[in-house]
Amino acid sequence: MLQLPLGLISLLNRLRLGESPLAILYYHRVMQQADPFRPDDPTIDAFEQQIAYLSRHFNILTMDDAIARLKSRTLPARSLVLTFDDGYRDNLTQAAPILAKYKAPATVFVATNGLETGILWNDKLTHAIEHSSAAEISLPEISVQLSLAGQAARQLANSQLINQLKFLPQSERDRWVSEVLEQLAVEDFPRLMLNPSELVDLRNQGWQIGAHTHDHSILSCESDEDSAFQIRHSCQRLAEVLDEPVRYFAYPNGLYGRDFGQRECNVVKNLGLEAAFSTNDGGATSRTSTWAIPRFMPFRKQLPLFALSIAKIMGEHE
Repeated sequence: MLQLPLGLISLLNRLRLGESPLAILYYHRVMQQADPFRPDDPTIDAFEQQIAYLSRHFNILTMDDAIARLKSRTLPARSLVLTFDDGYRDNLTQAAPILAKYKAPATVFVATNGLETGILWNDKLTHAIEHSSAAEISLPEISVQLSLAGQAARQLANSQLINQLKFLPQSERDRWVSEVLEQLAVEDFPRLMLNPSELVDLRNQGWQIGAHTHDHSILSCESDEDSAFQIRHSCQRLAEVLDEPVRYFAYPNGLYGRDFGQRECNVVKNLGLEAAFSTNDGGATSRTSTWAIPRFMPFRKQLPLFALSIAKIMGEHE
């Protein structure tokens, strides 16, 4: 039943664009069980259902193959690349076995601070908000007053606080994170991110590894010098860990024109990378900028609608 509408959408995409477009999906974590503080991250069961479905209805390519075919205009219909952002350990322990089962390749974009510390700033806040006995968070200097009275309030506080702090320069953001953690009085944090040896293991399983800044900073919020450092240092650190150069980069948060711009595209290009990726909706064609290739994730999670959404979005805004 799905093949007919998918085939029709793919044909229309090709006729309108003059070539078959490329869809790139992005994930973050694959959870052991549903987590109300991470509602957008699929459980293992949901993830396997998606990958099984996608493997039947799309051509899942490696990033290398996809970019080469994109440039040569030889992509097969319904070409798809799977990516993961940040470098979570569950990409290795929970996503990788499922992807191997369905022979589906993937790429992970790693924020290298996580390799060293084991947890990124936003996950520290989430863990502390979830487990603290504090009743509120108060940062009057930046007009933050958040109740922690009950789980719903904590979930809302977590979302609001992260969304506010992430648009600050990294040094200022980290200062307020430290202040919040002091108020919440939570000191022990789990290791959520891959360590260097685990990243090498993932690479040896066939995953491709890309950079995602060092501190997971929104680059448009940084100075010229700091933005370039975030890109350059993450590439250098990964090259040290993997003993090979990094060829791909994904911009944190990732909306072109808001979270990064031509300044960052020029840095990536001048570093000699092969491609860089946004989180703007749409598919890619041979006319798409190599330094701002779109990636997306449909909000419809019922499997037929999930697949149809991918086919539709990949033909838009190229």
